[in-house]
Amino acid sequence: MQKALQVLRRVDAKWWFVLGFFLMCCAYEAGRVLNIRPQPHHLWRQTDCISLAWNYYDTTWNLFKPAIHNQFADGHASGRSAGEFPLLYYVVGITWRITGPSEFLYRLIVLLIHFVGSLALFGAVRRITNSGSWAAMVALLFFSSPVIVYFSISFLTDVPALDMALIGWWYLVRYVQERRRSLWTWSVAFFSLAMLLKVTAGMSLVAISGVLILETLFSRGKSREADLFPHRRFAWTALLIGYAMVYAWYAYAAWYNGVHGAKYTFNDLWPIWIMTPEAMDWAWRTGCDIIVFQVFDTSVWVLLGTAFVSLVLNARQFPWRAWVLVLSLIVGSALYTILWFNALQDHDYYFINPMITLVVLLVAFLWWLGRQHPDILRARWAQAGMGVLLVLNVAYAAQNMQMRYDTSGRMTARSLWPIYHEAELAYWNGLDYWGMGDLPTIEPRLRELGVRKEDKVIFLDDQAINSALVLMGNRGWTGFGLDLLALGRIDELITHGAHYLLFTERKWLDDPRLASYLTAPVAQVGGVRIFDLTGQHRPMERQLVFQQDQGRPLHLTHRLDTVPCPSEEKGWCFLPSEYPLDVDGLPMYGAGVAYAELFVTGTMHWQKVPGAKVAELLLAEDDERRQLSLSGYALKEGPFAFRYGLPPRADGARTKLFISNPSGCAFALDGLKLEVVRYLEPGKAMAMGSSQ
Repeated sequence: MQKALQVLRRVDAKWWFVLGFFLMCCAYEAGRVLNIRPQPHHLWRQTDCISLAWNYYDTTWNLFKPAIHNQFADGHASGRSAGEFPLLYYVVGITWRITGPSEFLYRLIVLLIHFVGSLALFGAVRRITNSGSWAAMVALLFFSSPVIVYFSISFLTDVPALDMALIGWWYLVRYVQERRRSLWTWSVAFFSLAMLLKVTAGMSLVAISGVLILETLFSRGKSREADLFPHRRFAWTALLIGYAMVYAWYAYAAWYNGVHGAKYTFNDLWPIWIMTPEAMDWAWRTGCDIIVFQVFDTSVWVLLGTAFVSLVLNARQFPWRAWVLVLSLIVGSALYTILWFNALQDHDYYFINPMITLVVLLVAFLWWLGRQHPDILRARWAQAGMGVLLVLNVAYAAQNMQMRYDTSGRMTARSLWPIYHEAELAYWNGLDYWGMGDLPTIEPRLRELGVRKEDKVIFLDDQAINSALVLMGNRGWTGFGLDLLALGRIDELITHGAHYLLFTERKWLDDPRLASYLTAPVAQVGGVRIFDLTGQHRPMERQLVFQQDQGRPLHLTHRLDTVPCPSEEKGWCFLPSEYPLDVDGLPMYGAGVAYAELFVTGTMHWQKVPGAKVAELLLAEDDERRQLSLSGYALKEGPFAFRYGLPPRADGARTKLFISNPSGCAFALDGLKLEVVRYLEPGKAMAMGSSQ
């Protein structure tokens, strides 16, 4: 046993950190997450990032010509738009040219970057505290923040920007200890890269600039021996070059967006003073109930509060340069929260880069302990306590990931450990793809239907920039910043290459502004209806199922609660029962059918005006176990023309058309006509002849 312990003690702490990082990835189910599509939480921003990488893969080697899927630039003819420095997207896109596009690989690259950033934090803390165990636990503790965990296996640049800042701090610590100019150069380079990837990651560089300014103004003679920057001119030169690089990119991005007339990202303030009182209250409550606990669990906030109070009470034992860093970051984080107060409503990733304040505060506290109370830092009880805190927060983050990735909306307290905060359960149960739930798996089916990745599409039900387009794998247009139903808009987009129109909401079937664009159905995949805009009609079959006024009989299984009509009434008169009519087994399915439509026309005559309870003509799809879908139209007085669209179904599914009449009023139906149109997949032969 003693030999085993001696062997374990000889293992360098770096390897314990690596093992801990790997085990934490297992706890967070990284192996599963790496293989899934972008999830609903901040789907908008995730798909923007994937889109930029995909366009580097598919269109250009030029780093300075970023583009996205949404063709909203250059008069709705291209996707050229710039935001943060696109180095991450470029690296992913060029890598995809070798491997093929892979969201797994994108996620993996971001996770590996975070591993390197965490390793840099480990190295910096180890140099400051001379303790490998504390260095490992501190570095791993910041990998137990739920917001960092979620976005470190995702697509945004926020965590990579924080990682670049952590690498910059590692070089800075080495520079302070070794005084080599090259280390300062590397430090500024990584701080500047962090700021390029996410401008808010510049908090570190600004705080360090404050120390350099004060040393330049007030440090003289012998006092310069304690300076962080003894090579003053060199330090200023490197720093100014770093700021110049950041300014150069964002100036270029503004010019690029001006030339192409579009920008995909929000590069402005979200300050508290432009918000309504109601919005401020909502943001404050969301921030207190949700966002603060996505940064850390209460236990870590207690530790950080203890660290800050200890430093304040022992302020004279703490160097003024360190106080400048800590206080600059704290004030900067407070100002940041005020200037982006609106982000408290839901945007947890906005608070990733301000977490550098928490890193510096905790490390400064450990440095002070090591100098003033080394026995505490070396004590087994202190290290064991930190270990317990780490394990608790890993469990908390792991459950938080379970909640974030569960899109069922049906999580209950029974299915969770009791280590989440009260408001989180309802908050994460609210996750949804918002009408795009069929899109993450739709791309292979689109290709089977002949929708090529080069074909541009219009998706009506997405108000984000790229979400639907990236999930489908096609460039085109969404409702972002564009009134797709404005007079002549779709015709304009057709001239720019729009090939297909897609939507999920059934209301568009009845919108007269779209009627002329819905004449060539391609298919329905899940809830997504697809129409060809080029006039290339698919092979189809028509079957007249029933026509009341022409005497065509109804051969399908049906039930009619009819009574003899008064002499003045035409058609069928129905009793005021709840379900007075149903027609079962409509011929909507068959081999090679990509999409089927049922057209129902007729005239409704109510015996008296029904009250608040509206009658509906409903079309239900059922299999042997459950109801697959239900859609319907309200039955009002006068003529009606209804259109129902259905996707292909497996054998065993059946359709039933029926009337639901909770109004308690009798009515008559005249001129009822049922016609089924079935559109075939490309290359499929006609399965049955047309009948009229």
